[in-house]
Amino acid sequence: MTDRVDIAIVGAGPAGSAAALALRAHAPGLTVRLLDAGDAPRFRPGEVLPAAGAEMLRQLGVAAAVAPAAVPAPGLALLWGSDRVAERNALFAAQGGDWHLDRNRFDQLLAHAAAERGAKLDQKARVTTAEPLPGGGWRLSIAHRPPLDAGFTIWATGRRRGFLGAVRAKPQVSDRLAAHLAFYREETPGDRRFLLEATPEGWWYAAATPGGGRTIGFLTDADLLRQSFRDSPDWAARLGKTTLIAAGLSQGATLLGTHTCSATSSVISPLTGPDWIAAGDAACTFEPLSSQGIAKALRSGCFAAYAALDCLDGKADTARARYETLVQGEFSHYRATLAQHYRAETRWPTAVFWHRRLAPSAFPADMRTAQPHLTLEGAR
Repeated sequence: MTDRVDIAIVGAGPAGSAAALALRAHAPGLTVRLLDAGDAPRFRPGEVLPAAGAEMLRQLGVAAAVAPAAVPAPGLALLWGSDRVAERNALFAAQGGDWHLDRNRFDQLLAHAAAERGAKLDQKARVTTAEPLPGGGWRLSIAHRPPLDAGFTIWATGRRRGFLGAVRAKPQVSDRLAAHLAFYREETPGDRRFLLEATPEGWWYAAATPGGGRTIGFLTDADLLRQSFRDSPDWAARLGKTTLIAAGLSQGATLLGTHTCSATSSVISPLTGPDWIAAGDAACTFEPLSSQGIAKALRSGCFAAYAALDCLDGKADTARARYETLVQGEFSHYRATLAQHYRAETRWPTAVFWHRRLAPSAFPADMRTAQPHLTLEGAR
């Protein structure tokens, strides 16, 4: 048996759930299926939701629903472009303060809020293949379940873009940034500010999470990360060479686990097609330095929902062109702003990581055409 819905959303992260919420608010007569693969990693990066993202949650009417997954961030401290620590106190932020998130819980609460608004949430529903239907729409094959026919599909799978082959889209990757993340439990709270520190090899961040957790991330290019761990596999020793990051971790903190992943900036092309659209990180990815990933995902999910409704209303050409322009423009602005941030760090102009960002032509050609593949034997 094959079920059918008006709109299927593949991926129940912030972009997918925001799309479902927007669809239920603006087209309650349509059937919406939110497919959650249910394979989120045990540990997720500690993330900061900026004030603009919190405002979007209020506009979606779900700020109270996701509040248990967030705690106020007291501010920011950074060592970047100078040997002096710069600080920003949340009390003086014009738009209000930022928020530390428990990402797993945040995603779960947001998806359930969409379900309470009328979207059908299917958990452990992993889409394995997608095929266009002769009369329009898509047939989605789901592992261990009957297939699902959808008049329109929103792909919100995050950085896992398994749908690209089906829709004949390709990623355009700007760099090869990778992240090695370490997850801690602190019995006594350390520095709860968001911490950012540049070093000759790359840059570090530390973010608190609700319930006494902390994520520490080291970011550099994939080839440099492999080399770095081959030369110095001792994570604790590497962390101990930092200033802000090491000082912010409380004494006796317990290392729970590590994870290594891609953190590239990328955008797919095309972003839309007949009866489909990509949203959130499935459409374009921002590196963590921007602190805009979740806010961008929420915004993208809403815009994708509006574009999908226009497509179903016979305005596909206009809707798709407008969405492509919006996402490509946002990505271009992000890249320009990111370049400014990197140019502000001038202490190590000959170090490979920074030289590549001060002179983008220093990136090897193959580092701008594919996602990095990471195998770090010593990264434990």
